[in-house]
Amino acid sequence: MWCGTCHALHAPPTVQQSGEFFRQKCLSCHQNGDCREHTKVRETQGDQCTSCHMPKAQSLEAEHSVFTDHSIPRVAHVQTVATETDAESELVSFWGNKAEPRELGLAYAQLGVRLQDKKRVVQAVELLKAAEAQGQVDASVLLQLGYASDQLGKSAEAIAYYQRARKQDPSQTVASVNLANHLAMKGQTGEAIVLWEEALSRNPGLESARINIATAYLQQGDPKSAERALRKALELNPALKSARRLLADPRISKSSR
Repeated sequence: MWCGTCHALHAPPTVQQSGEFFRQKCLSCHQNGDCREHTKVRETQGDQCTSCHMPKAQSLEAEHSVFTDHSIPRVAHVQTVATETDAESELVSFWGNKAEPRELGLAYAQLGVRLQDKKRVVQAVELLKAAEAQGQVDASVLLQLGYASDQLGKSAEAIAYYQRARKQDPSQTVASVNLANHLAMKGQTGEAIVLWEEALSRNPGLESARINIATAYLQQGDPKSAERALRKALELNPALKSARRLLADPRISKSSR
């Protein structure tokens, strides 16, 4: 398959039409009865094939970007029907033994994000700080503590954790991007650009980071660098509307003449 197998390049569906549009694309090869998922789960997903087989992975960037998995796996992540007891249920080790604070804290952090539940986020922070006190601290723990601090509105703590995560593991692009976002909001644009550039050198597909860096270059009066960043973003994703909108900025148009 290629992009045009599923995407209508010249007449893309509207947001309202997209679910059924792509479902019919799937059914052009598969039968409705091929799906073995529980009916109630399918109903909660609008009976859309892409919700399970092209899941959106959540980014830990401050803009909460999402990325669609285009591998179309036969077995996607397990889907569950949310119930009223989800928010009150306790996590236990899959193996039946007592979970260490680190593992339990990371699990609660992910659950807090999925349910948008601050109670779970606070629970995760307590466990991860306990793990830190026991010496069970690594870049993953520091990154989750930073993200949790972001969710709880504790900017100074988030910055400190992202800095520690980067120091422990310089390849942590999420920590670099999130730290850069904080620095940009504090007016430290130059430092933010360095971090965004570093993250993009490791992962060129970070779209929000590339948009942010283009905006920062414009703020610094460097439309040429902003244009280069946006052209690269469109080279990687021609459908990126935010890049096209920024590219139409008069400051860029004027510098291109």
